[in-house]
Amino acid sequence: IGEKTLHTLASHQLSTIHDLITYFPRSYRTYHATSASHAHLDDWVTLTGTLTRPISKHTTHVTTQLSTFADESGSLTLRWFNMPYLPRSIDPTALYQIRGQLTIFGNTRQIVAPQFTKLPTTSYQLPATLIQPIYPSLGTLKSGVLRKIIRSALDSLSKISDPLALSIRQKHHLIDLDSAIRTLHNPPSRTVLEGAIHRLAFDELYTLQLESLEKSELNKIPTTPLHWNTETLEHWITDLPYIPTSAQTRVIKEILADLSKPIAMHRLLAGEVGSGKTMVAAAASYATHLSGFQTLVMAPTQILAEQLAASFTLLLSDLSVSLVTAGSSGSLEADIVVGTQALLSPKHKPAKVGLVIVDEQHKFGVKQRDYLASLTPAPHVLTMTATPIPRTLAMTIFSNLDISRLDEL
Repeated sequence: IGEKTLHTLASHQLSTIHDLITYFPRSYRTYHATSASHAHLDDWVTLTGTLTRPISKHTTHVTTQLSTFADESGSLTLRWFNMPYLPRSIDPTALYQIRGQLTIFGNTRQIVAPQFTKLPTTSYQLPATLIQPIYPSLGTLKSGVLRKIIRSALDSLSKISDPLALSIRQKHHLIDLDSAIRTLHNPPSRTVLEGAIHRLAFDELYTLQLESLEKSELNKIPTTPLHWNTETLEHWITDLPYIPTSAQTRVIKEILADLSKPIAMHRLLAGEVGSGKTMVAAAASYATHLSGFQTLVMAPTQILAEQLAASFTLLLSDLSVSLVTAGSSGSLEADIVVGTQALLSPKHKPAKVGLVIVDEQHKFGVKQRDYLASLTPAPHVLTMTATPIPRTLAMTIFSNLDISRLDEL
C-alpha cells in the first residue's frame, strides 16, 4: 500500500489490520453467470469469453475505449471511459471473465465500465453466481480498491480469535468469528452470508446487553426507603372516580415494592396513550407524600408539563402542585413540582425529593442525568414512555431498568 493510500485510510480511522477487517460492506451485488445472448437488460452478469483489442475514441472532454465481447452464444459491446492504457492490457487470444450490468445504448447491448479478469486456462469452470461486497468509498479509494486491500489484510491473518464461548455459539447456532468476518468480505453464497450477518448482529446485541447489565449493577444506589400509611393510600385509590385496571393495580404494586426498598428504584413504565400511566404516577407520588417526601416530575416540553400539572392537581386535590417552566416560577416547596428544563437550574432544587418521574426519557440528556445524581438522598426514578417498545428490544436496550407494562386500556 502506498503512502497516499495509507494516509487516506488513516484519515478515516483505518490504521490497523483490525480496523480494515471490521470495515464491513454496505451492500452486496450478485452477479449471475450467463451468456451474451441470454443476459437480460439491467441484470448484473458474469460472462466468459474473448475480447477484441479496445479502440479509443476521443472527444473534447472524454476518451472512450470500445471492445467487443464474444462467446459461443453471441456478442455485445464493452465501454470504458478515460482508460487509454486498455488497448495494451487486453490479449485478444486469451479468455476473460467480465462482470457488469447489461444496458442498452441506441440499439447496442453494452456493459459500461465492466470489471475483467484474464483467466489462466480455457477450461476454466465459471461459478454459478458471484456475490461481490460493495464498500462505502473513502475519498479517492473506491469499493474495488478497498476490496483488494481488505482481502490482503485477511490473507495476512492466520485465524481470528473468538471471544464468544463455544457453548454460547453452539446454543445459538452461531458460526465462529473468523468464518463470519471472512464471509462478510468474500461470501460464497447468500445462505452463508446470512449466517455471518446473524453472528455479527448477535455480537452487537450481546455486547449491548452486557453493558446494560453492568449499568444495572451501577444503578444499585443506596437511598432512604419510603414508608407510608397503607390504609390511607388504599382509601385514595378507592375514592377514584373509576376502578383501576388490573394492569394498573399490578404496576402500582411493583412500584410500591420498589419504593419501600433501601435501593433507589429505576423503573420504566411503558404504556400507550390512554393506558393510565398518569394515574399510576399519581399513586406513587401520593405514597411519596405520605412518606414525607416531594415528587419531582420532569417533562420535555412546556405544554406537556402544563398538562401533567393539571392532571396531578385533579388526581391529588389534597396535595399542592406547582409548575416550574421558563415562563412560570412555581413554589419549590410544593408536594409535587412539575417542570421542564427550567428545573435544571441550580436555583431550582426542591429540598426533599423522594421520587423523580421522567416523562419520555429519550428526550433528556446528560444534564438531566447529572441533575438527578446531584440530589441527596438518591431519589427513586420512574420513567414513563408511550413509545411502543418490543419486548425483546426492551430486554436489551433497557435491561438496566426494571420494566412495567400497562397492557390494558
